[in-house]
Amino acid sequence: MSSRVNGRRKGHSAERRLVHLFSSWWGSEFFRTPGSGSFATRGFIRTDGVDLSGDVVTTDPTFPFCIESKKVEGWTLDRFVHSPKTGELQSWWKQARKEAESCSRVPLLVFARNRIPEYVALPVEYATVITGSRIFLCIDDHKDQEEVVFICPLSSLLKVEKSLLIRK
Repeated sequence: MSSRVNGRRKGHSAERRLVHLFSSWWGSEFFRTPGSGSFATRGFIRTDGVDLSGDVVTTDPTFPFCIESKKVEGWTLDRFVHSPKTGELQSWWKQARKEAESCSRVPLLVFARNRIPEYVALPVEYATVITGSRIFLCIDDHKDQEEVVFICPLSSLLKVEKSLLIRK
């Protein structure tokens, strides 16, 4: 019998953890989306005015982000810093940005691997409200411009007063 962990199961477990963390922080109910495997459909869905794009969503219209979750082994922050325009981070960010654009929200990429805390990648504009350690990266050519994102621990984002982030 293989000792490998089922990747889908690991991803679903990470999404369930994010549902709990974001619900506690934002004070609204969050849930896994159909595209994450919690239902039988895939991709962008809009139901009763609720955007169901990304991996974890809420019915709260003030929540500004579209959450894309990655629980994958093998990546390192060091590799992201030294090769930000190649590899996993760039492809994950492109996916997060595409999902966010489809529902007119801000991309929020949450990524983790075993035995380290979760990190988030956000557009650089949000760096002013999040304190603590951060990494700024230029990762992509988007619309003929390099795109700057910043990375910080998810715990730093979850300390931010939600009134500083509310979607108007």
